[in-house]
Amino acid sequence: MRQRLSVPAAWLAASLLSAIGPALAQTRHGDAERGHHLAETFCAQCHLIAPNLGGSWTDAPPFPELARDPKRDQAWFRRFVQQPHWHMMGTNRSQPEADDLAAYFTTLRQ
Repeated sequence: MRQRLSVPAAWLAASLLSAIGPALAQTRHGDAERGHHLAETFCAQCHLIAPNLGGSWTDAPPFPELARDPKRDQAWFRRFVQQPHWHMMGTNRSQPEADDLAAYFTTLRQ
């Protein structure tokens, strides 16, 4: 026999979902400060990760240059850092790391 939720239980469930919904959405945006640290750790060996840091020893495109391209938004960058690309190894960033890197990438548009 199928049971139905009582009105108080349904109200409680709806209240909990409405309370945690914004928190879940917020984490999707990432943390730019953590993203900068991740970029220093994983990307700076080849990419220039911030403006005014001098040149890179490879022909990897600088992050600020990538960020200025209007076709490369936060979602593009999030996908990019999770896929193998050209000479890069170890690009399998977790979803939270990709969110953080993408948040940092967005700050470079300014």
